[in-house]
Amino acid sequence: MAKPNFRTSVLLPMSLLITLVVLGGCVTLNQLDQAQDSFNKGAELENLSTFTSESFTNLSPDAYYNLAYSKVKAALKKEAQLMSDTLLGNAYTIKALCEWKLKRYNQARASSVKALRQFQIYEAAGIYMHRDKAVMRALGGLIEIDQVNDTLYQHFSSQAVDPMEAKTFFTQFVHDLKEEKVSNIESALQTIEKAKNGVRPTHQVQVYFILCQLSALKVWSDGFNFLKNSLDTAEDLSTEERKNLRDFIFAERDAYKMKKEKYLQSLASKLPRGESNRIYRFWSELL
Repeated sequence: MAKPNFRTSVLLPMSLLITLVVLGGCVTLNQLDQAQDSFNKGAELENLSTFTSESFTNLSPDAYYNLAYSKVKAALKKEAQLMSDTLLGNAYTIKALCEWKLKRYNQARASSVKALRQFQIYEAAGIYMHRDKAVMRALGGLIEIDQVNDTLYQHFSSQAVDPMEAKTFFTQFVHDLKEEKVSNIESALQTIEKAKNGVRPTHQVQVYFILCQLSALKVWSDGFNFLKNSLDTAEDLSTEERKNLRDFIFAERDAYKMKKEKYLQSLASKLPRGESNRIYRFWSELL
């Protein structure tokens, strides 16, 4: 199996999105249904392009995400109708997910707040949408993973980086063992963990959240690999500086391995056939 390029964003299984019932040819609900369908096609294409090297279509995932975005924005022009059909929160969920995938991160965060506000209104009326609510609560963490991933590759792939400057970058954006400082990746892991705690342990979305956390660990491991490479290629470090930085990398790697084992065990416990499942085997080999 080809190893995926995780310089792309966290993947989203199609099953996470709501299944809309389109009633009586209503234009607004048809637009929302089309938005969901286009988003699902984009997610499917992104999954295929990430996990294989084959080309399945001339269209890119972004083409589908943009189409979904235009459809959901059109549907949201009829907010009152969506509200009366108890679909406004779901519409903002699709909008937020499109904005996330299109890297419109500030807009995605704003849309997720609107979605969560609607879910609170529904819950006051006894209507619960645990999955969509949990995904919106996790969205900030998913965005952080993508942003750190992009920043990491931009920083280290363009030119040689001084190892001490690389360590400063790593502790700020990727991870820092010091308890008083929460780095971006650790923040993302915590955000997703809180979202996980908001749904029952047997809920299908739990597997997706674990996969998101494993994606965060992939960024973490890429980070200390870049850091190690900057150390190995440095020529002007003192013996003490070299030892201290190497010790730091080993400590980070140990912390990473503990997290990796935790999340892989959790993933195995939720998958059919456990460690024999191809999803588990893929991630176990990748990390």
